[in-house]
Amino acid sequence: MKPFRSLLAFLVTTITLFALSSCQKEISYDLGHGGSVGTSTGTFTASINGVGWAAAADKQSVTIKDGMINITGTSSNGQMVTITLQGDTVGTYDVSFAALKGLLTYEPDYTKPANIYSSVGSNDPASANGTVTITSIDADKKVIKGTFQSKTFNPTDGTSYTFTEGAFELTYSTSLPTTPTTGDAYLKATINGTAWQAKSITAQITLGQIYIAGMDASKIFAFTIPPDAKVGSYTYDPLNQLYTTDYSEINGTSGKMYSAESGTLKITQHDPTKKTMTATFEFVGREVLDGVETRQITKGSFFVKYQ
Repeated sequence: MKPFRSLLAFLVTTITLFALSSCQKEISYDLGHGGSVGTSTGTFTASINGVGWAAAADKQSVTIKDGMINITGTSSNGQMVTITLQGDTVGTYDVSFAALKGLLTYEPDYTKPANIYSSVGSNDPASANGTVTITSIDADKKVIKGTFQSKTFNPTDGTSYTFTEGAFELTYSTSLPTTPTTGDAYLKATINGTAWQAKSITAQITLGQIYIAGMDASKIFAFTIPPDAKVGSYTYDPLNQLYTTDYSEINGTSGKMYSAESGTLKITQHDPTKKTMTATFEFVGREVLDGVETRQITKGSFFVKYQ
């Protein structure tokens, strides 16, 4: 099993991916945070360590799509809160590490994405108390209401923020805007003999690494690569956290993640100035929780532009 920090990084990548893809078309680049895009009207508030927080009216958005709910908002002083849930119905969602049914992330300053706190940032059962409750979804008015509370952790230094009295009542979207995309990004692979290609892609430097992620409604690939990576071949090693790849399958409110334990990532082009990268990959991924089940990934390749 890989160190916990790598698992958290994967989950945070997943949240970032969905939040950004909800503001762009099918295949898209992450061109930097820039704060959340304001597409929803209503209120999104909480108390963070006893201090009131509220999303700015022009920096909050909600998307319900492909069996997922994403709620994101940025306050006027740059504090970003994102909630992503593996489900699209009324009910209570456990956003702790153990459940993996969603998570809440908090960035005290969205211009510094390395400083991320998450409800899955600790695997201590005593800290597994985060919940988000969707109390109503009005399909006619397209309004979602709910409450939330959670403790969020930064796995790099162990610090935390506690969310209480969280509430939202916001309009939501069920489709992606038609903003045209830039470039020809792609991420594709063959999974146990079946060809697959990502419908959404994001790439950015976070926590000192290039994070690349591609997904559709049920599958996700996530990569970590050093910003100074050279053209060449790199062998996957569970003990090497510089070059990692995780593959995840999502089924409703549950999911499994397979971490590359053997195989090769071959970087064929990397321009740090233009921030473009092309690579091929193949690996055997082992399920990180049971350590038994595997997936064979072949004919993998991607091209991205990162920020």
